[in-house]
Amino acid sequence: MSDEFVRVGRLRDVPPGKLKQVRCAGQDVTIANVSGTIYAFDAYCPHAAWPLAWSGVEVGPPARLRCGLHGWLFDLTSGDAILPPEPQCLPIWETRVVGEHIEVRPAAAGQPAAK
Repeated sequence: MSDEFVRVGRLRDVPPGKLKQVRCAGQDVTIANVSGTIYAFDAYCPHAAWPLAWSGVEVGPPARLRCGLHGWLFDLTSGDAILPPEPQCLPIWETRVVGEHIEVRPAAAGQPAAK
């Protein structure tokens, strides 16, 4: 993976409480807006390969994602599965907002999720 951030969309395309699946560096990624904070993570549930863009977000703290298929709950700051407990289960991508644009960069393999 590249160490560079890649522009994947505009803020207006992912309003608060919404999710959007995008393609970046040959991978599907889901972008979530939780009360104005942008998160990015692998697009499919690590348990059942369900598209996580069909899920729901919860404000927290911490910001959470609940899988729409089987109800697993993920911490969007760490990638940990909260229910059932499992460390760094969901790969988290680094995000930043530049002007109106959302940019992402994948976390390095074997590294903790971006904060």
